[in-house]
Amino acid sequence: MKPKCRMFSHAALLLVVFLPCFGQRQPKDSPPKFSATVQLSITCDDALLKSQITSYLSRELRSLGDITIVDERPDFMIAAIAMTLTPENESDKGFVIAIRTTKPERSEWWTAKWLKDFLGVERVSEAKLGLLKQLHQTDEHNVQFTLVKGSLDGLQRQCKQVIANFDTEVLESEHKLWNLIYKQ
Repeated sequence: MKPKCRMFSHAALLLVVFLPCFGQRQPKDSPPKFSATVQLSITCDDALLKSQITSYLSRELRSLGDITIVDERPDFMIAAIAMTLTPENESDKGFVIAIRTTKPERSEWWTAKWLKDFLGVERVSEAKLGLLKQLHQTDEHNVQFTLVKGSLDGLQRQCKQVIANFDTEVLESEHKLWNLIYKQ
């Protein structure tokens, strides 16, 4: 094979192999998808009512799509205290539920680096750092309080409304913050 032909065939081979690579644009790394964890804590003397509330609230939370229900270290804690209401007419049983939503404060960010960078504290002993972490280990911020009551046949609808309110009043602002941080 002549040198010019060999060079031409090598160039053609390189074009055939590498040309498709140059025509394609690499997609940008997409931002992480928003997700949050929720822990449910239902207190109720009536086992059936407790089971129904847990089931309805869990189902509605899962239907949001970006929520995972966990047993520990949640982003949000939904605690409910429920009671069965029994009037004189036994057939008109009802319920009342007090629901408190909190956002637990994580203590992991209490580090010597954080204290130095954000508060200007140059040195802190491990003992003091440990004490700060312990003091803030159980901090929670109240983000929502709801009181619902109704007849037992409306329990599922009320639980659906509770989670709809949680979505619009709490999660919506979390979504906005997430988008502000990650979609710039």
